[in-house]
Amino acid sequence: MAALRDFKSYEVYSKLRVPRGTPFFVRCDGRGFRRVCQRLGLEKPFDRRLAELMVAAAREVVESGLRAALVYIFSDEANFLFVGPPPFEGRVEKLVSVVPSAMASRFSLEAAKRLGTEVAVSFDARVVPLGLEEVPGYLAWRQLDCFRNCLNSYAYYSLLRAGLSPSEASERLRGLKSRDLLAVVRELAGLELDDIPLWQRRGVLLRWRGVRREGLNPLTGARAEAVRRRLEEDWELPVLSSAEGRRYLEEALASFRADR
Repeated sequence: MAALRDFKSYEVYSKLRVPRGTPFFVRCDGRGFRRVCQRLGLEKPFDRRLAELMVAAAREVVESGLRAALVYIFSDEANFLFVGPPPFEGRVEKLVSVVPSAMASRFSLEAAKRLGTEVAVSFDARVVPLGLEEVPGYLAWRQLDCFRNCLNSYAYYSLLRAGLSPSEASERLRGLKSRDLLAVVRELAGLELDDIPLWQRRGVLLRWRGVRREGLNPLTGARAEAVRRRLEEDWELPVLSSAEGRRYLEEALASFRADR
C-alpha cells in the first residue's frame, strides 16, 4: 500500500494572519437577502424586525467568545472591530468562516423563534486591517453608505408605489445624489429627513458600557461597588464623521479597553 500523502501542506492560505497588534474589522454581508426578506414577509423599505434579527445575530458572535470591541450594523451588513489579541491568533481563514457562520445560524434560529418562519441564510466575510486612528474614518464611511442606502430604498419603493416598474425605478434613480433622492421621497411619500427613524439613517451599534452595581465583598461582608460591563444596543447614533461622533467612538473604545 502506498504511503498516505500529507495533505496538510495543500491547505492554501492557512497560515495567512492579520499582522500582530493590528486592529481589524471583520465585515459580514448577507447573501441573497432580498429573497430572505420576501420569505420572512418583511415590510419595505425597512422593517425593524430585520434589524433586530441582525443585532441578535451579531450578539451571538460577540457573546460566544469572539469579543469584539464594537459592532456596527445596518441593512444586512455587520462590522466587527477587534483590537488587542485577536481570535484564532488572527488566522484569516478562521475569522472569515467562524464569524459569518455564527451570524447565519443565530439569524435563522431567531427568525424561526420570533417570526415563525424557517429560513436558511448565509453571509460572506472579509478582513479589513487598519490603524486604530483609521477606525473612526472607516465607521463614518460605512455610516455614509447606510445613509445613501436608506434614501435610495425610500426613493425606490416610493417610485414603485407611484406605478413605476422595478427597472424604471432603478433607471430613474441612477446617479442621483442624496439631496435628489430626498426630493423624490419628499414629493412621493411626503416624508422629510427627520421623519425617517435614526436607526434607518445611521445604523445600530453594539458597544460595551460600564454599569455600577452595589454588592457584598465575599471576604469581608462589607458593601462594595463594582463596575460590570455589558453589551448594549444603541439605536440612536450620532453622525460618526462629526466631532460628536468621534467623541462617541472614543468613549466606546475606552469603555471596552477598561474591561480588559
